Amino acid sequence: MSEEFVDPYPYPGSHVLRNLLDQRTAQGLAAAEYELTLGATSSVPRASRRSSTADSRNCGPGRTTNAALKHSGPSSADA
Repeated sequence: MSEEFVDPYPYPGSHVLRNLLDQRTAQGLAAAEYELTLGATSSVPRASRRSSTADSRNCGPGRTTNAALKHSGPSSADA
Protein backbone atom coordinates (compact mmCIF):
# COMPACT_ATOMS: atom_id res chain seq x y z
CA MET A 1 0.00 0.00 0.00
CA SER A 2 2.48 2.62 -1.08
CA GLU A 3 -0.03 4.77 -2.95
CA GLU A 4 0.90 8.42 -3.22
CA PHE A 5 -1.70 10.84 -1.87
CA VAL A 6 -3.05 13.24 -4.50
CA ASP A 7 -4.79 16.30 -3.09
CA PRO A 8 -8.03 16.78 -5.08
CA TYR A 9 -8.50 20.45 -4.16
CA PRO A 10 -5.74 22.33 -6.05
CA TYR A 11 -5.35 22.33 -9.80
CA PRO A 12 -2.90 19.61 -10.91
CA GLY A 13 0.68 20.83 -10.66
CA SER A 14 -0.35 23.98 -8.78
CA HIS A 15 -0.96 25.24 -5.26
CA VAL A 16 -4.02 27.24 -6.38
CA LEU A 17 -7.28 25.76 -5.17
CA ARG A 18 -9.94 24.93 -7.72
CA ASN A 19 -12.32 27.86 -7.99
CA LEU A 20 -15.47 28.88 -9.82
CA LEU A 21 -13.55 31.55 -11.72
CA ASP A 22 -11.27 28.85 -13.20
CA GLN A 23 -8.22 30.95 -12.34
CA ARG A 24 -5.23 28.63 -12.27
CA THR A 25 -2.50 31.06 -11.19
CA ALA A 26 -2.21 32.85 -7.86
CA GLN A 27 -1.85 36.19 -9.65
CA GLY A 28 -4.93 35.59 -11.81
CA LEU A 29 -6.99 34.54 -8.81
CA ALA A 30 -5.87 37.58 -6.78
CA ALA A 31 -6.77 39.92 -9.65
CA ALA A 32 -10.20 38.30 -10.07
CA GLU A 33 -10.86 38.49 -6.31
CA TYR A 34 -9.93 42.17 -6.32
CA GLU A 35 -12.29 42.93 -9.18
CA LEU A 36 -15.14 41.08 -7.50
CA THR A 37 -14.66 42.77 -4.12
CA LEU A 38 -12.65 45.98 -3.85
CA GLY A 39 -12.84 46.84 -7.53
CA ALA A 40 -16.62 46.51 -7.58
CA THR A 41 -17.13 48.61 -4.44
CA SER A 42 -14.91 51.47 -5.57
CA SER A 43 -17.67 52.72 -7.89
CA VAL A 44 -20.37 52.60 -5.21
CA PRO A 45 -20.96 56.01 -3.59
CA ARG A 46 -20.46 56.08 0.16
CA ALA A 47 -23.30 57.15 2.43
CA SER A 48 -22.91 60.25 4.52
CA ARG A 49 -22.09 59.67 8.19
CA ARG A 50 -24.81 62.15 9.15
CA SER A 51 -27.53 60.03 7.65
CA SER A 52 -30.88 59.97 9.38
CA THR A 53 -31.23 56.27 8.61
CA ALA A 54 -30.23 55.27 12.15
CA ASP A 55 -32.99 57.44 13.62
CA SER A 56 -35.71 56.37 11.25
CA ARG A 57 -35.01 52.69 10.56
CA ASN A 58 -37.31 51.44 13.33
CA CYS A 59 -40.05 53.98 12.73
CA GLY A 60 -43.26 52.61 11.42
CA PRO A 61 -46.80 52.15 12.57
CA GLY A 62 -46.70 51.84 16.35
CA ARG A 63 -42.94 52.39 16.64
CA THR A 64 -41.07 55.32 18.12
CA THR A 65 -37.44 56.40 17.86
CA ASN A 66 -35.21 56.68 20.91
CA ALA A 67 -35.06 60.45 20.34
CA ALA A 68 -38.84 60.68 20.55
CA LEU A 69 -38.84 58.63 23.75
CA LYS A 70 -36.26 60.93 25.37
CA HIS A 71 -38.29 64.05 24.61
CA SER A 72 -41.70 62.77 25.52
CA GLY A 73 -43.04 63.36 28.96
CA PRO A 74 -45.13 60.97 30.99
CA SER A 75 -48.22 59.80 29.16
CA SER A 76 -51.71 59.94 30.55
CA ALA A 77 -51.53 56.17 31.06
CA ASP A 78 -48.63 56.67 33.52
CA ALA A 79 -50.65 59.00 35.79
